[in-house]
Amino acid sequence: MTVFRFFATRTTALAFSLILVACATTPDPNPALEQARTSVAAAAQDSEISRLAVVELRRAQELLESAETAWKQGATQDVVSHQAYLAERQVGIAAESARGRGLDNRVSELRSERERVQLEARAARAEREAALARADQSRAEAARLAEEAQRMRAELEASEAQALREQAQREAETARAERMMAEARAEELERETREMREQAERLQQQVADLEARPTERGLVLTLGSDVLFDVDSADLRGGAERTIEQIAAFLAEYGERQVLVEGFTDSTGARDYNLGLSERRADAVKAALIERGVEEERIRTRGFGPDYPVASNDNQSGRQLNRRVEVVISDDEQQVPERES
Repeated sequence: MTVFRFFATRTTALAFSLILVACATTPDPNPALEQARTSVAAAAQDSEISRLAVVELRRAQELLESAETAWKQGATQDVVSHQAYLAERQVGIAAESARGRGLDNRVSELRSERERVQLEARAARAEREAALARADQSRAEAARLAEEAQRMRAELEASEAQALREQAQREAETARAERMMAEARAEELERETREMREQAERLQQQVADLEARPTERGLVLTLGSDVLFDVDSADLRGGAERTIEQIAAFLAEYGERQVLVEGFTDSTGARDYNLGLSERRADAVKAALIERGVEEERIRTRGFGPDYPVASNDNQSGRQLNRRVEVVISDDEQQVPERES
């Protein structure tokens, strides 16, 4: 009945929390945090948990507050989900603690009831023995009955003692197993956190080495065409080798990411010629990456000629900046979005 009330209350609390989330202006929703809100609210409304697991429930509320604070302060989804998971786990601990203490209370009640029954049984036995005595049964028969009753009582007590010892042993083994599981999970979480932190630091360093800038489309590496190619040529210079090697090494480590190579020229000369030149230069960069082990299906190319200038074409320095190749690397396995017109 308590479990039913607990989950029924969680359903009501979930609806309430969804209304609150819909009415507030907050960061992006976090499903784990919403679930944790629901669980903590449901636990707080459960009379048995509130009465028998006060400390555990308070700890769950504190962990939820920590998750809420991280979420409001713009922490990553992984950090918020981890904090929410701890709160959710603490709710489970509170529920189990309440259930265990409720069982302990029930055991005490049953023990008292047993003692009462035993007292009544002894009183009844004494009355029966008196009745037998009044019926003038022999003292020998009365002694025999008393001895038999004593033996049965001893067997019962021994049986109960054995049952209690076995129960205590099972509970100790369960507690030990739960503790080992909790320690293993804590170690696993610590290892995962450490790996995620190391991966993030490594990615940050690699992005810095490539001189890439993060954008909504992904990481953008701008390569000057004057460094990569000779004038009016789509053949890569020898000096471009190191840059191409760095890009290929990055793509080899992050094999799920997609690539879009975009070529650009300045406005000097015919537009059709510039479009063709920019396409050939983008294709040359693609071919160089394929030669270094990058899968062909991950790479797309575009040539925009003089379109999308980044500087004025009215002077030499501006035209030099406009003659470029941009390598756009996606943030995930999805293709890089096309440029908006």
